Amino acid sequence: MKKRPDSKVPRTVFIKPADTIRAALALDQSVSSLDRSVGATGSVVPDFHAYCTLVDPSKNHNKFYTLQIVEAGGLFYLFKKWGRIGSAGQCSLTPAEGNSSKATIVREFHKTFKSKTGVDWAHRAGYSAQNKYQFHKGESKAVTSSVSVPTTAHACCLLGLFDEAIQLARQELDLRPSSSDTIQNLGYVTLARRALEESECMLRRAVKIPGTTMLAYANLGLCLSLQRGRSRLKEEKEVEELIAKVKGSAEVTRHQGAIWQYRNNLAKVWELDAADDDTGELIEDVVIVNDFASRLA
Repeated sequence: MKKRPDSKVPRTVFIKPADTIRAALALDQSVSSLDRSVGATGSVVPDFHAYCTLVDPSKNHNKFYTLQIVEAGGLFYLFKKWGRIGSAGQCSLTPAEGNSSKATIVREFHKTFKSKTGVDWAHRAGYSAQNKYQFHKGESKAVTSSVSVPTTAHACCLLGLFDEAIQLARQELDLRPSSSDTIQNLGYVTLARRALEESECMLRRAVKIPGTTMLAYANLGLCLSLQRGRSRLKEEKEVEELIAKVKGSAEVTRHQGAIWQYRNNLAKVWELDAADDDTGELIEDVVIVNDFASRLA
């Protein structure tokens, strides 16, 4: 993880579309970040896309929330994406293995939409509830300035453009499949997106390559810690061994090294978005990240 570049590069920002515009039901690009196969073959089920915003300067609210039902290979998924307007936000795709019952996912879609907006999906047009998200027809629009966006995964990741970073990292890996730096980059950007299965796979590949940096070992330790926090299936012994290997190394302790990145680019960002995570996993992950960073210090 290199020092943040000084030059200004545009972020992706989101604007509310005019109510007269009906946007196409495009599959959100974050779906591919979470599951490459679903992103490649999936599509949005007609009439099950929602883009909502909650804007209230007096309460420091400037947030978006997106819902989609995704169908891929006869299985259905509920996709959620939320965060501060102008940021990449957080996202989830559940259940991880998909569900053959569309009705089950539709019920979850309806339940989530009502909990966020205060109105039923059937009455979404023309109704709104105080202090709740407001539904907009169409969907968010990505807007960038005329300055070129980053062309490397690392630069995108530093700006919080995780989906773009993952796409670029995968492209780089296709071109250099044996490069430890390329494999490690994909491992980190998927970790930042909390796509932990792909992250673990990439980081385990990276640490097997001679000359891999200490960052790969540190990132693998954090990835395993996050998975253990969710499933309790990972062994603490392996995490302890990884911590012992990297503890005190310059790549971990220096300014904007691993500890700094974990606390500032992961934990702080995730904490800002934790309020809209219905599962409670995001705030648990914040605790895990901060604890892991402390153990490296």
